Amino acid sequence: MPGVTARLDAHLWAGAAVNRVIPNLIEVREGQLDLAVVGALDACVALLHRIGRMVGRPFDAPLPLVLSVLDSPPAAERDASLEVFGSLFAERDGLQPERRTLLFLALPHEELSAGRIEPLLAGFTGASGLALLPAPATSEQQEQIAGRMLALGWLPLFVAVPGKVSGRPMGRAGRAAEQAAATAQLDSERLGRIIHEMFLENAWTRGERRGATPALHPWRRLDETYRIANRSQAEHIAAKLACGGLIATSEPLMADGSQAPLWSRPDFLEPLSRMEHDRWASDRLLDGWVYGPTRDNAARLHPDLIPYDDLSEDLREKDRVAVATIPFILQLGGIGWRPLAQVRLVGAWPELGGHAGLKRRWRRDLARAAEERSPAVLEFLLDPAEPRQCHVGIMLAQFGFPVSLWLSEQQDVASLAADAERRAALLQCLALCRQVTWDEDVPLAPTAPSALEAMVAERGGLRIERHLAGHS
Repeated sequence: MPGVTARLDAHLWAGAAVNRVIPNLIEVREGQLDLAVVGALDACVALLHRIGRMVGRPFDAPLPLVLSVLDSPPAAERDASLEVFGSLFAERDGLQPERRTLLFLALPHEELSAGRIEPLLAGFTGASGLALLPAPATSEQQEQIAGRMLALGWLPLFVAVPGKVSGRPMGRAGRAAEQAAATAQLDSERLGRIIHEMFLENAWTRGERRGATPALHPWRRLDETYRIANRSQAEHIAAKLACGGLIATSEPLMADGSQAPLWSRPDFLEPLSRMEHDRWASDRLLDGWVYGPTRDNAARLHPDLIPYDDLSEDLREKDRVAVATIPFILQLGGIGWRPLAQVRLVGAWPELGGHAGLKRRWRRDLARAAEERSPAVLEFLLDPAEPRQCHVGIMLAQFGFPVSLWLSEQQDVASLAADAERRAALLQCLALCRQVTWDEDVPLAPTAPSALEAMVAERGGLRIERHLAGHS
């Protein structure tokens, strides 16, 4: 059954690709990045389902979308498959040259070649941005594809189906890449079960009998549509954390710092509660539900498919509870969270090479810096125009620190990979980074009490310096 296998691969890749770039998808939601999806119809549908559930805003203007369906299905089949996305995405003819784009290239492995990808990108003349595509079978293919994409102004991000890298058993580089993306890829199955169990407990305290509605069944008897809803809510936790300037951690530690606890602040909870309602509504709409004044499960009609501001206070409180309980959901799942403090690398960074002693010193200094800045997690912003910063970024990511590529609006991607050595460092760093941002002046996470800068001391150790906002 080759067709079933192809659809399953497209579904799995769509999930991995969307989870890999959650911070960039938040920028799409906020109108800071454009969105484009290219692939066969089933792959495009799988991607739009995942993207819509992650950043859909069904009661606002639909997100602009450039969609290229490569297998030329009959118009009726194409329209029927894409009809469900009408409230979330608005198709347009082409990309705007002056805008950066998040591009998903969902190509089958047999079509992963520079010769195949180049004409696809040529259709986006003048546009540039971050392009996600499946990992090729060989490193030679990856190098050829990356070289052409960089020359055309696109930063390539190769995403493998979980558990594999480039079609081979996962090695050290693959494990490091997955570890770098782990903060965005929460265990949706485990957390989804926890969310459903909490839902059942709350229903019981309200006097609702288990089995009274289709959603009030234990997980093993729960209809798949409600399982998907719980998994979607679990996956979306990463997006809510990103919007709040937070990041998931592998240690089950909840930390707010010296400020008032975030989860008790209305200015923090209310925007995320609105986002939670948008997420729930997007999930229901993509599952075939529509608005109806009276709920009808058989006809998939729901009276709550209305904007957040039009909900009753009791219904808005349900969304607030869904957000307020995130720390406890994570804790039950063995996951913690902390504020994310962005740190820029500045100064003349040394060439590390194979200097084991220097690396050990940096590991020790970084661990001390992280401990001193607890409960914040330091995210290092790397300038790819500085080749040594890419080498440093690779090491930082392998040490467990989140890293992001930071490009100014004027930087030309093609010039960043003008020589083979620089290109190799850039691609390795890109595979490990948490996000790519083109902001000229990257704002600090709103929960960080001050700006931080990292610089190298004369003898090569790492020194962390604090700079108060508004001071040089």
